[in-house]
Amino acid sequence: MKEIEFSARIAENDFHTKIRHAEEFLDKGNKVKLRLKFRGREMAHTEIGFGVIRNALAELNGMGHADSEPKLLGKQINVMVTPHPPNKRKRKYAIEPDEEPIDDAGSSSDHDDEE
Repeated sequence: MKEIEFSARIAENDFHTKIRHAEEFLDKGNKVKLRLKFRGREMAHTEIGFGVIRNALAELNGMGHADSEPKLLGKQINVMVTPHPPNKRKRKYAIEPDEEPIDDAGSSSDHDDEE
């Protein structure tokens, strides 16, 4: 079992990074526990946290399904996601094996030759 932790005020890029990691775990056949931790006064707005978790479940819909509805336990929301059978998994944020990652650092070395 793997665990992914979210916060109520998570940035969009961080959210997608965590979803990509969850997809990798589900693709390997691991169950994933999604946990959203409230801090301080965020408990006054639990609906924001439930929205983040619902959005995460919607993003992971092609890879697995929730075992139950998200539950608020203390200061955190928990839900378990079980992977689909291998032939029914569809990754949303898959990186193709033949693609090379974009390297921003390499572009600055091109300008060093001009000096």
